[in-house]
Order: sequence, then structure tokens, then C-alpha cells
Amino acid sequence: MQIVAEEFPGCELSTGSSAGDNRSYRVSFDRIHEELPGFKCRYTARDGARQLHQLFERIQMPPEIYQFRAFTRLKQLKYLQASRQVDEDLFWT
Repeated sequence: MQIVAEEFPGCELSTGSSAGDNRSYRVSFDRIHEELPGFKCRYTARDGARQLHQLFERIQMPPEIYQFRAFTRLKQLKYLQASRQVDEDLFWT
């Protein structure tokens, strides 16, 4: 997350409360090294963030596009609840 915040000027990094949320985004690359000995990534996460930033500037993507609810999971879930498409437990109605 910090990499994206650093690549996009004016981007502010914020994290929500971790109470009750024990998800981990740590990954293991053991399997790819087992299956593909000698494998090395060509690009870093920073390279990817920079590439996206350059693309967004090139196509002049306005904030209204990337802030649209369909691209933010929480906004979309709130919309689906408000429109009664899913219930409070997120089951389709």
C-alpha cells in the first residue's frame, strides 16, 4: 500500500481498524521456486504502481472513474445493501 501512496502524488495512505480482521496478505513464493527453478520477477510492485500511474495519466482517467462504487468493494457492498440486492449478511435476496 505504501508503494502506491508514494507513486501517486497527493495520495494519502490510511488503514482501518484491524479489530476483528486477521487477514494477512503475506505470500510465499516457495511453490514457484519449486516449479520454476531460477524464476525471477522482471518487475517490482513499485514498477507496477508506476506503470499504472503513467497509464492513468496518458488516458486522462478522471477521479470519477476510479472512485466509482464498482471499483471499491465496500462502496459496492453498501450499494447492494441499500438497493436490497443483498441482505445484512451479504446473501443475495
